[in-house]
Amino acid sequence: MIKTAGSKKIDLFNETTLHAMAEESNISIVKRFTDDCINIFESNFGFAWGRFNDNDEYKLVYKSPSTPYTPVLPERKKSKRVKHMEELLFDIDVKKENYKSGFSRFLKSYIVIPIHYGDHMYGQIILGYKEKHDFNSGEVAFSQTVGNTIAQAITVNWLVESEAKAR
Repeated sequence: MIKTAGSKKIDLFNETTLHAMAEESNISIVKRFTDDCINIFESNFGFAWGRFNDNDEYKLVYKSPSTPYTPVLPERKKSKRVKHMEELLFDIDVKKENYKSGFSRFLKSYIVIPIHYGDHMYGQIILGYKEKHDFNSGEVAFSQTVGNTIAQAITVNWLVESEAKAR
């Protein structure tokens, strides 16, 4: 049987999900998914913001080796600031004049994959493209699945850690 590019991406995602369940920390889960999402979505680089305890501030928890700058969250000028981190966002044609912060000459398109489960907002993975990238409906739908799966892996990890501490 010949595998299509799409089925290879699904295989990689399934493998990543399986391995994530055995990771020892939330950051290692996010790192694994960020690196593999770079391949799945064919982006040039990726980074992740996270907060795994309610009292913590959101911070950069991972930056792929291919990320050519120190990332900050993109903040648009003309539209509302991203107040709800659980929203899926993307920009297919980044222009400096549209941003207050988060703009880089290396960033021409991006997608923000929110990581949340119920009321728990864990963070976001940002996949960056050095060239303009038109996101198709399949990529947008799949990115939502990815975010939900990462959140479930983090939640399972948290439950396992909580159970271990209770013993």
